[in-house]
Amino acid sequence: MTAPQTRPDVLLSRWHNLWACLQSARRRGNLDAVTALGSDLVRLHGQMRAGYRRWQRRQRAQDNRAAQEAKAARKAARQEINAGNEGLKLVPVGTQIFLERQPDGSWQGALLAEGIMVEHNRADHRGLLHRLSVLWRKERFARSPRIVGG
Repeated sequence: MTAPQTRPDVLLSRWHNLWACLQSARRRGNLDAVTALGSDLVRLHGQMRAGYRRWQRRQRAQDNRAAQEAKAARKAARQEINAGNEGLKLVPVGTQIFLERQPDGSWQGALLAEGIMVEHNRADHRGLLHRLSVLWRKERFARSPRIVGG
C-alpha cells in the first residue's frame, strides 16, 4: 500500500516547520525531542524525494507525449502536401493553370489558386501539373499558421 500523495509545497512547509522545531529543541537541550523530530525529518525528506521523482517522471512523459503529437501532426501535413496522384484533386475549385512550351522544347507551367501563384520549368510535360500542385500546397502550408510544439 502506497502512502497518499501530498503536494510538494505542503511537504516543504512541513519540513520547514519540523526543522524549526528541531532547532528550538536543540537549543533547549531536549534530546528526546531532537531524536523524534530528526527521524520525522528523515521520513519527510524521503517523501519529498519520492514526490519530486514522481513529478519528474510525469513531466518527462508529458514532454514525450507532446513531442510525439507534434511529430504526428507534421507527418500528416507532409503527407497531405506530397499526396501521390491526388495532387490535382487537392487544389481548390477555380484554380487556373498555365502551360507554355518553350522554344527549346521544355515546358513552363504556372498555377494560380487562392491568390498564391507558383511556377515551375520542366524538360517534359509529364508530371508538370502534379509538381505545380505540390509546390502550391507547400506554399499554402508555409503561409498557414504553424502547429505549436514541434
